[in-house]
Amino acid sequence: MLANSPIGQFISDGGAEAVMEGLPDIIVPLLNEVSFATSEEEDTDRYANYCVSGDLCRANRLLSDRYGGMGRVLGALLSNVVAKAFVGSNPGHLHHALEASKWGRRGTECHVIAPCRRKGNSTSEQY
Repeated sequence: MLANSPIGQFISDGGAEAVMEGLPDIIVPLLNEVSFATSEEEDTDRYANYCVSGDLCRANRLLSDRYGGMGRVLGALLSNVVAKAFVGSNPGHLHHALEASKWGRRGTECHVIAPCRRKGNSTSEQY
């Protein structure tokens, strides 16, 4: 019974140790991309809004795909902190970033809902 539950799957996938080991592979690129998006000078407002939203969507999709229910919880917490830290006080942008995070947790193709034309190199995966 436990083996077929979300908690059983989490445990069989390595539990907290696997999450702690894998989180930097998702969080570090996310923070790098979001920092890059919000530091752009040209067309900053629109650019940062879509790119940050897309980055949060991709990170949430990866967390959900890798860690199931626990990944969705971690994604929701991480998104709230990152969006507030990088998007700032613009309520529309904050709402869009948090909605994009939800779409990622639902398995949406993030490049469709938050198209971002990156300037320079991008380390993000295409989801």
